[in-house]
Amino acid sequence: MLKKIYALALTAGLTVMMGINAMGAGWQQDATGWWWLNDDGTWPSNSWQWLDGNLDGVAECYYFGADGCMYASTSTPDGYLVNADGAWVVNGVVQTKIVPIQGFYSNDDTYSADSNQYTDWYEYQYEYRDEYQDESQYEYQVPDHTEEKQEADPAEYAYQVYELVNQERAKEGLQPLEWDDGIAECAAVRAEELVEKFSHTRPDGSHCSTILEEYGMDSSGVGENIAYGYRDPEDVMDGWMHSSGHKANILRTNYDRIGVGCYIDNGTCYWVQLFKID
Repeated sequence: MLKKIYALALTAGLTVMMGINAMGAGWQQDATGWWWLNDDGTWPSNSWQWLDGNLDGVAECYYFGADGCMYASTSTPDGYLVNADGAWVVNGVVQTKIVPIQGFYSNDDTYSADSNQYTDWYEYQYEYRDEYQDESQYEYQVPDHTEEKQEADPAEYAYQVYELVNQERAKEGLQPLEWDDGIAECAAVRAEELVEKFSHTRPDGSHCSTILEEYGMDSSGVGENIAYGYRDPEDVMDGWMHSSGHKANILRTNYDRIGVGCYIDNGTCYWVQLFKID
């Protein structure tokens, strides 16, 4: 079944959409066939693209012709085979690669001058970042960082992310966030939970903010950035800073404290930033 992106953003409450094209980036279909809409409103043509349409961290490779339409059940101009879903196949096997994936959530009590009141607003967004999209599909090999990650200290990685957060805030003239050991403990638990369920909903079905309640803290005014597949603190921060929603959480002026968690499973890093308003 062709992987389709069913939504770029899931919203609840009074929602503020940030940088979302009205049509919604991802797979599109019209009278000429299937094509892919990029976040900036452009679309690929005369090219191969690794795409993770359902945001599961696994991308397939598709070829788009001069008109932007996906090839299917045929050979591409450079002699490769694609199946009925358009995915590149070798000996009948769909070729895939792992891509980093990330998501953000924020629950912010924001003051509205127009209505003279505070309003809760919620944002959810999931996306992936293809750091290898310039590579030819037949040259690609999934990098294996298992050995180097066995030497990594998750707690040290987490604190390095915290330091990078305040470096980014300093560039914008913002006050640094205070490291909170309790919130960091919560973030570490959340990072491990992402292995089972990559979502702002926890494996038991509760919301991500409930982790703070379990540790005796108030769960209002909370933001969360999550990611996996990024190699190290610099890599994940680069990914977050190239996403408007994640960057907004990192640079939000009314957050006061932060805790960061990192969990490493079979060489894959799972990352969580938890932000809190005092």
